[in-house]
Amino acid sequence: MKRFILNTFFFLLIPLVYFGVNFLINYIYISKQKSDIPEVNVLIVGDSHTMKSLKADLFNSALNISETSEPFIITFWKLDFIFDSFIPDTVILGFSYHNISKIGDLRFSDNKWASEMFKRAYPFKKFDNIKNIIEINYNSLFRTIWKQTCFYPKKKHIKFQTNHKIIKKSFNNDYKEAIQRHYFYNTTQADISQVSIGYLDSIINLCISHKIVLILVTLLFIKIIMKKSLKLF
Repeated sequence: MKRFILNTFFFLLIPLVYFGVNFLINYIYISKQKSDIPEVNVLIVGDSHTMKSLKADLFNSALNISETSEPFIITFWKLDFIFDSFIPDTVILGFSYHNISKIGDLRFSDNKWASEMFKRAYPFKKFDNIKNIIEINYNSLFRTIWKQTCFYPKKKHIKFQTNHKIIKKSFNNDYKEAIQRHYFYNTTQADISQVSIGYLDSIINLCISHKIVLILVTLLFIKIIMKKSLKLF
């Protein structure tokens, strides 16, 4: 029996040591990682609305790092991280009614979205800042960290999506599904998210502290920009 226990212990020890070493190496890489995106005058951030509507090439010097269903929490973490490397002149942020829907808070707890949000945000290591204000799916969080850090060392953990395609077709026939997606969880209407409002305020203060011009854009303004193909900034 003792021999069986010892064999089992050493059998489990090998993968534990392997995972532990990889985790420590990746933790060091994450701690030292800096933004490697090109220095531009204009940063475009937000969710799929800015991601699929604003083309960075139409600006003089811009980069679009918007990502689908991105809540203001992650947007703030991204900007705070980038500003340690360079300070743009202007930040364009998508803002509409759905951005302050409480559905955004559920991105970190819902099984469908949590793993994707954690995959984007785990290198920022700031989940302690939100654990008391929104529900966090810790099973998904720990599983994501394990997958991203314990299998092999990788130097680059923070990756910003920058290759976007502009959507030119109309989604008028999709309005019922969009309303359900943005404002209802199952059949319950979502309230206004005080967390999203608070992090929008944090984004504003962050830009003010760095003397950055912050522009909030709605779909109407985006449509005007794309229609006239303005060369801004």
